[in-house]
Amino acid sequence: MITFVFTIEHDRDDRLAPLLAALKSASTGARSDRYWNEKIKPLMQAVGAMTDAHVRWSGRGGWHPHLHVTLPCLTADLEALRAGSAMLIDRFVERLAQSGYHASTAQQSATILDARPNAYPAHHHRRADVEGKLADAVNEDTSLSPFDIAELAAAGDAEMEGRFVEFFEALRGTKSGVITAKMAKKLGIEAGTDPGPSFDETTLVGSIPSPVWMKLLDLNLTGTFLSHVETFGRDGWQRSRWWALHQTGFAPPVDLVIADQIMLAIKAMALLSDPEAQAIGKSVLANQVDRWSARYGRDLVAATLSYAEAHAALNAHGNAEAEAMADVLDTWADKAFRRRRDAASHKTLLKSDSPHSAETVSQGSYNDHVGQFGRNSQHA
Repeated sequence: MITFVFTIEHDRDDRLAPLLAALKSASTGARSDRYWNEKIKPLMQAVGAMTDAHVRWSGRGGWHPHLHVTLPCLTADLEALRAGSAMLIDRFVERLAQSGYHASTAQQSATILDARPNAYPAHHHRRADVEGKLADAVNEDTSLSPFDIAELAAAGDAEMEGRFVEFFEALRGTKSGVITAKMAKKLGIEAGTDPGPSFDETTLVGSIPSPVWMKLLDLNLTGTFLSHVETFGRDGWQRSRWWALHQTGFAPPVDLVIADQIMLAIKAMALLSDPEAQAIGKSVLANQVDRWSARYGRDLVAATLSYAEAHAALNAHGNAEAEAMADVLDTWADKAFRRRRDAASHKTLLKSDSPHSAETVSQGSYNDHVGQFGRNSQHA
């Protein structure tokens, strides 16, 4: 077996995700092209690869990612293994340069292991080499593992909190040391098992675009955002999402006058217990949204509707206004019920148990009774 350590030159301001992506691309590319298949692989008699991504961070150098790549080989020819290793390192450095990054061959390493190594070939995320309490001993040159970063974040270090979140996002879904079925067959061993993630779509709270998340990282607001999500929970996800959009400057334009009217309608419908009154309210609101969309643009109104639904709990309208609108909807529902009852008793109309739409109830619209559905503000 031969274990390689592939690394990349970096500086304090480099993001972790692009560095890791370049490393993985160069490593995979060097082991998948024609030169590998015709020259290096037969020379080393390599039968697969186990890859493990390791990451450290320091205040002076920033992120330091590196890959441990272990190749099981079916030859004991040390000269062939050394020659093949040198060729693979050269190909890795060339591939890295093609993606715009740099590393010297001297920075890479290859170690021939015993036929039956008694330990995993990589030292996995060793603790920072400090004495005493980490928070008191760390300095610009201290090389921190992800566990060190998490420890400092838990102690209240805001920068470390952001660094750990960045690490988590960059390594999300990464698998290490996986023995594939093909490799296991050639080596005569059992294939590795992957239990998969411990979460599924039913546990998903929501998602935000990657540029929004990266901007939150830049602003050191990821911790605040996650606290927002914890506070308002699954039901308040849209409110948390809009908070993130506003903080990062990615929020689409909305019309606050239209949003105010939508929030009033939502608050009124929340007061209703009659399903038919609720259905009428939703129908009237949907028709009004269509009219706004035709007049002011579908994108603006769609964003405004999303904003209003997320912030309805913060609506400034008092209970009196919402109750007045709810009373109107209750009245419409009662009239619709009596109209169906009378029609059924006189057998002049077919009986229907379905709620009437807004067009069926000719009692005007929200703005005939409460407020105005006008629009007189600029985009906010």
